[in-house]
Amino acid sequence: ASGQADGTGIAVYADNQYYYGSWKNGERSGTGTFIHYHFHDTANTTDVYTYHQYTGSWANDLPDGEGSEHYDFDKDLLKDDQRYTSNRIGSYSAGLVHGEFYLTTIEAGKEDMMEWEAQAEHGSWIYRLDKKDGKGNRPVFVDYNDPNDFFWMLPKDNVNIGVPCLISRNK
Repeated sequence: ASGQADGTGIAVYADNQYYYGSWKNGERSGTGTFIHYHFHDTANTTDVYTYHQYTGSWANDLPDGEGSEHYDFDKDLLKDDQRYTSNRIGSYSAGLVHGEFYLTTIEAGKEDMMEWEAQAEHGSWIYRLDKKDGKGNRPVFVDYNDPNDFFWMLPKDNVNIGVPCLISRNK
């Protein structure tokens, strides 16, 4: 009646993005799935992603509550000795990671996937130890099977971590 989306429906956004789920007063609210296909008009040599999906709770047009993300990659573009998050399952607040998480990562040239545990607060991973390596990286994830193995990250990269590429007026 108000001309605003309300109920269940689908939206098609620019840049090959889609949402299917619940709406309230013109905003994504409730549960739904956001999908982003990474298609390129010209030869792609830099974007490692081919597909990204978030499924879970939404409020105020942003992921909020329990949810999961999945990423697919162009494995030919993955950089050696760099880990890429392929799955993230946990809690979000206003589109940012916030709470406990289970993650999986992949690495170029390796078939094995690594499993991790992490905790986040307002878009930043909570450091697992009060240590730094020689480059200034700090431990943010702990290996799911080995509590003495960590995923390390530079503090400058540990900010505003959330669902990327999301089109929202509240972002």
